[in-house]
Amino acid sequence: MSGIVFARKMCIYSLGVNMITIPNAPVIGANSFTGIWVPGAVVTGSRGAKLGITAIDLTAQTLDSRMQYKGPAHSYIASDGTLRQSAINEWPLEYNRGVPIGRHEPERASMNYVAGVEYGSIGPSGAVNYDWNYGPGAKPTTQASDMGIASATSTRTGALTAVYSEATNAFIAAATDGGSPEVWTLIKRQFTNASTALLRWYAARVSASDYLLARCSAVPAGNFTASVYRKVTPTGLLSAGAQLEAGDTVTSPMISLTGQQATRTAATLTIDTLAAASLTVIYSNGDTETHQTPGNTFTMPFAKKDWAVRRMERIEFGA
Repeated sequence: MSGIVFARKMCIYSLGVNMITIPNAPVIGANSFTGIWVPGAVVTGSRGAKLGITAIDLTAQTLDSRMQYKGPAHSYIASDGTLRQSAINEWPLEYNRGVPIGRHEPERASMNYVAGVEYGSIGPSGAVNYDWNYGPGAKPTTQASDMGIASATSTRTGALTAVYSEATNAFIAAATDGGSPEVWTLIKRQFTNASTALLRWYAARVSASDYLLARCSAVPAGNFTASVYRKVTPTGLLSAGAQLEAGDTVTSPMISLTGQQATRTAATLTIDTLAAASLTVIYSNGDTETHQTPGNTFTMPFAKKDWAVRRMERIEFGA
């Protein structure tokens, strides 16, 4: 099986780092599978339905008729472990190492201020008419990757991440080591932007002359998260799927076209609760959440965690 392995690494300013390793799959992290793998995603064992209302199995190929999903095209992890794009109003089943693990939670509306995610417009430092700039010290190469989208290869080790504002001529997320992972790893930076500005998202920065940055125009004031997937290969450090969006969580990758910033509307998931007074969502990583359902239907809240941390695996109904 071929694909991507994703690990997760969270870097908020320079205060510390957490990494979730998920192996060989475009897996969201480990060392022997290929694909996108989410840790703890497959939950085994049986759980009985309550009130005589049959539980909803979200690992089934066919979506239960009690659920109605409406939303835009979005990224998901296919059975071969690669990143794919859904159709509008499609809520695809997702996989971990080839095993179905459920479906991701409905996502909030978002905008990716990184234009041309797949490096269709990349030029040297100071060339302002490009989506991406690289330093005079080294020109990155761009190519297709096992993640399913294009990546850029730059200097192998010592690559930092940072966010710089052209309005204040200063870093607003200080340069911090992003690590040199051997599997695809999500690097995440959180910061506050004081006023509307063009921001430079340094997906890889070794020095003042060796870097790869996205030029993110017209970013308004507010709290933001910049993210990128990276991994080290014998030929260098690969960076892919860069994103800069409002809020403190990372949504599924928005693959913006050259010269364009991608937007995505919110998704909604409505569940027919029948006679149940509550429902419990069981997630692929072992989390559970219970919601009261006083009416005949319930609308799921938006995802509270970064994309690919967990999937909705099963819903049970209670009194």
